Amino acid sequence: QTMFPLADRTSPSVSPYHSSLIRYNTIGGAQWKTAGQWLEWDVYVEESGLYNIAAHFKQSLKTNDVSIRELYIDGRLPFAEASELSV
Repeated sequence: QTMFPLADRTSPSVSPYHSSLIRYNTIGGAQWKTAGQWLEWDVYVEESGLYNIAAHFKQSLKTNDVSIRELYIDGRLPFAEASELSV
């Protein structure tokens, strides 16, 4: 287990945000560096339908580099663009 919560106060766009208090609002940081690592959530959905899924991520470990993530739902890529979510 290499992922653990961190506090990021570099931008109010990271939620929850507070300028002086510590808010654990980030996962990974420098520990998120090995190919193949993933995060997983179990989400209960009462009703089938269309839902908005939002993610906020940044790459600040390598200058001028891109970080690419994939989104899987029920073990599958739900649409082609979910295979290349990038910063």
